[in-house]
Amino acid sequence: MAITATVQAKNWGVLIHPEWQAAILSRGLSLEACFSPAIFQPSHYQREAVKVGSGGRNAAWYIPTAVGPAVLRQYRRGGLIGKFNQSKYFFTGPEQSRAFQEFSILTYLQQAGLAVPKALGACYQRQGLFCEMALITSLIADSQSLAEICQHYLQQALDEEMAAAYAAATAKSIHQMHDLGVWHADLNAHNILCGSEPMQAYIIDFDKAKIITVTPRQRQQNLARLERSLIKLCGEQSIVFMEQISKYYQLIENNQPFKLN
Repeated sequence: MAITATVQAKNWGVLIHPEWQAAILSRGLSLEACFSPAIFQPSHYQREAVKVGSGGRNAAWYIPTAVGPAVLRQYRRGGLIGKFNQSKYFFTGPEQSRAFQEFSILTYLQQAGLAVPKALGACYQRQGLFCEMALITSLIADSQSLAEICQHYLQQALDEEMAAAYAAATAKSIHQMHDLGVWHADLNAHNILCGSEPMQAYIIDFDKAKIITVTPRQRQQNLARLERSLIKLCGEQSIVFMEQISKYYQLIENNQPFKLN
């Protein structure tokens, strides 16, 4: 998929969703005046930028935009490298930047009908041979992570029928993603957000995802990653909930219909 920056300068480029562009142009403003790396900094939004939780790498904020509430995420390194270099990545070109790649995959999946956040903006900013990057996506409102859903189920705060509905919705989204040819690099229980009106499971965080023909082995790798995540976050008893997700995934794989609540 071709990726072309909306606004570009010598050392930076930004990619903006057409709806956001239209909202700016309708106000008589220019894209060049409104879109720059500045909008990918929480300081641009002042007090309106609210940090998302305290987990992970702690580099995401809720922000307002002209097209609705959104999430700003700055790319951060983890592991040993992250202790010495938190935010700089080797720059090989705009189209190869992880932010532009993730924007492209999200756009493809959303247009194909998968429940994912809308990619609103992506940015890279060069510093010599390296760059820093950020992504803005639409906010999935009134949702809970799959980890929270599983905890509610295990604590009996969620009945069997609702738990089955969430498991089925999760399986449906994962299977649809695979059939669309996308392999998720980190399908953990925090990267699936569930809403109940309508019942839907949104998949988020497509950093390092790949558009490929997803093999049966790769499908199982994604499901195994999700199972390990649930066990880590919710305990061994979460296997019962994961078994439901796997059951519904297999029903879909075998073209056996079932009803979502």
